[in-house]
Amino acid sequence: MSYPVEQRRYREQFRMQRTSARARGLAWNLTFDEWLEIWQSSGKLEQRGRGKGKYVMSRNGDIGPYCVGNVSIQLFEQNISDAYRNVPEKCAPARLRGRGRGWTYQRGAKKPFVVVSCGKYIGSFITEIEAVDAYRRATEAAIAAAFPY
Repeated sequence: MSYPVEQRRYREQFRMQRTSARARGLAWNLTFDEWLEIWQSSGKLEQRGRGKGKYVMSRNGDIGPYCVGNVSIQLFEQNISDAYRNVPEKCAPARLRGRGRGWTYQRGAKKPFVVVSCGKYIGSFITEIEAVDAYRRATEAAIAAAFPY
């Protein structure tokens, strides 16, 4: 299907954001139309991007999936500030994050199980068991560091 140039640009931005979220182990439950409506209703679509003065789509409290009702459009600087403030929540158990597994599966890769914990890349693993174990160890270490008492 052929789309107007602007529509193609928005679709590419949507795909890039969805791919980035999935690579970080975050669930993505937005369709292109929902994503575009959120951006258009914010009035900030043309100011979208990374860096000072740009606007980003962020999850409320930095937890849960990207979905209608759990995202908002805010300044890049505010999103970074919120991320630092929400570190303990970002390191919450996997049931509160993304797909609830703590890892993603990349079909066709030599090590298809990619683990991300608390926003940090942990590694790629051959088996699901290795991925689950790595995620558990990394998350426990992050929580212990955040709550040293």
